[in-house]
Amino acid sequence: MATVEKIASRFTWTLELLNIQPGDHVLEIGCGHGVAVCAIGDLLVDGRIIAIDRSYDMVELARHKNRSHLKSGKADIRPVSLDQADFGGDRFNRIFAINVSLFEQQADRELDIIKGALAPGGRLFVVYQPPNAAKTRPLADRTIGNLEANGFTIDRVLFKDLDPATATCIEATLPGVRSPGRSGSSG
Repeated sequence: MATVEKIASRFTWTLELLNIQPGDHVLEIGCGHGVAVCAIGDLLVDGRIIAIDRSYDMVELARHKNRSHLKSGKADIRPVSLDQADFGGDRFNRIFAINVSLFEQQADRELDIIKGALAPGGRLFVVYQPPNAAKTRPLADRTIGNLEANGFTIDRVLFKDLDPATATCIEATLPGVRSPGRSGSSG
């Protein structure tokens, strides 16, 4: 089992929303030092998580923290930015990012990579928790605009008061591959 540590409320909330199942194939964009990889790896049985981060130092910390998941084959942690990533034939039913700014910016290349990596019925979760709650809605609005401009359908936009500030999660799918029972907005 991986190292147990107290994780920030934004990670706990994201993990609840992801609803990871034992056979899921998950991609984390911007894994930092591997907190989410650790928690997700503990939930997987025959699934797998690939985590990427453009910082080699963060990847080394994540690899150290997740030695058991790497050894078991449940995790693969790579030092690469999304625009340079090549997942080959890997397809993911859950793709997520926490506090990764590229989604609020024009990121056509990165979103094309995500479209190619998202399995039919797969979901994209983009979570932000800015230091100032007043920035949460504008971040969500910019992200929604970019996702929609790149062909994604927004299924849910959630806001949650967390310590130290309000967080948002934008959940999106690609047209024609939506999962039943998820729609609407909350917040």
